[in-house]
Amino acid sequence: MDKKDVYIGIDLGTTNCALSFYISGRNMESVNLDNGYLLRSAVDWRSPEPCVVGKEALKRTLDLINGMVVLNAKRLIGRKFNMEETRSVMHSCRVKVVSDNQGYAAFSIPGTGHVIRPQDVSAKLLDHMFDKATTFLTDYKIMGVTVTVPASFDQDQRLATLNAIELSKFGTNVRLLSEPVAAAISHNLMHSVKTGYILVYDFGGGTFDVSIMEVRNETSFKVIATDGLGWVGGENYDMMIYDDMLRDFTESNDGETLIEHPHDRTREARLERYKARIIEMCREMKESLSAEGNTIETIDMGWLFEAQANDNQRKFGNEYDDYDGILMDYTYTLSRAHFESLIKDSIDRTIQCTRSCLDKAGLQAGSINRVVLVGGSSRIPLVRKKLVEVFPDDRIIRMDPDLCVSKGAAYYSAACDHLTEISFEECAPFSVFTKVRHGHRHFSYDPIITCRDMLPCTRSKRYIVDNAYAFEDEILIGKTDKDCRHLANIECCGITVKPNVVLVYTFTLTKEGILRYSVMEEETKKELVKNETVTDMNK
Repeated sequence: MDKKDVYIGIDLGTTNCALSFYISGRNMESVNLDNGYLLRSAVDWRSPEPCVVGKEALKRTLDLINGMVVLNAKRLIGRKFNMEETRSVMHSCRVKVVSDNQGYAAFSIPGTGHVIRPQDVSAKLLDHMFDKATTFLTDYKIMGVTVTVPASFDQDQRLATLNAIELSKFGTNVRLLSEPVAAAISHNLMHSVKTGYILVYDFGGGTFDVSIMEVRNETSFKVIATDGLGWVGGENYDMMIYDDMLRDFTESNDGETLIEHPHDRTREARLERYKARIIEMCREMKESLSAEGNTIETIDMGWLFEAQANDNQRKFGNEYDDYDGILMDYTYTLSRAHFESLIKDSIDRTIQCTRSCLDKAGLQAGSINRVVLVGGSSRIPLVRKKLVEVFPDDRIIRMDPDLCVSKGAAYYSAACDHLTEISFEECAPFSVFTKVRHGHRHFSYDPIITCRDMLPCTRSKRYIVDNAYAFEDEILIGKTDKDCRHLANIECCGITVKPNVVLVYTFTLTKEGILRYSVMEEETKKELVKNETVTDMNK
């Protein structure tokens, strides 16, 4: 019997992943990945083959506290180790973060000798989803797969995501799609906006993106403005709760600190082993306070002190029964009101980005027909409270923030095979600059592609070289020339050695946001470089 065609969409999230599928003539559906539709983005690397992923990885308490379970790898995928932002979020991955041999952030797994990259972690999550999908869809043939990425992902992050897909069982025939576009597609399948504007407020575990789309004829979308915060997400709030717990403990215990103790120098190192478990408890507390009706939560920390007392008993051969010996009672209580006071400034920054996005689009808040809430962090009640100060409450739609992105991606996969009708235009996720020198000490940044350009786009630039066999240029990316950063040095060899040779550099930013370049001699038409990807990766 011939197998029927199925199209898959994947939301490869910071905290959780989801996989949905589309079959012609049926409603969109999702696959049970981990005793539910969500797969926790956690991978235990104690035994690399096969890795344990999802909730099962988090149950391995010893591996978790010993730094063998990688969480939230998406926060560091395609990121240089020496970036300030990398340092600010590396703790959320719960393992030791190091630099790989190319200067990108990677993870060191203790006792194994393994240094693994974020894309290796993502590949294991994709493998798990592939196995679950093919088992569930055994009577179907996978015809198309789309994986979503944040709209703010830059060149290296997109390339690293593609690398993760290539390393996984899904292979190479996979498309990328920005998460806000996927969410807008999903929205319009259920709450049709025939013409008008949709604003997608996408607040996940590791990033915040806001995008405004013009809807033309129900199935045609044009992204006209984007903004976001690449390092703000629900994981930050887990750490805020954790830090507040430390402060509360100090205030409750006459200035003593939870992390160190004057009579026990080894305590700080031992407590660090338990930090990952404590932060997981803080995450659960945050999620509970984000649910309707829950206004106060507690964490009983007695288990921690009992565990430490047992450590001391094994080490010193005696039993402690007071604070000096660690065994004591402590319960941390967090109300929703106090939680909101901790995160208020961060939520306010997302609202500022939302207003900035409206300004970029040249629109007033009243022009927006729908505000679509996406991502687990959009469940936080304070988010809606702040948004209704900008938009009418009846225009704010919370669909299923966990599954709407993967469902929109599945529908897009079918559209790429002309099975469904959908089209979209998206603006460039970043601007592209070259470094132009003026004398020995001065230089400026020459824009080639800007954030206002629609994908795909192609731009050319001419250089004149004299008696040179090779030529090198520096490529930078950013929103503006004030915040741009180095992406890669690109070079070409084999130039005709004579005066005044004109080189034509052609840069193309694909529909998936991947920057490529070609180089040709204008006079001879000789191709020196053909459709190479601009990156320092894998060099």
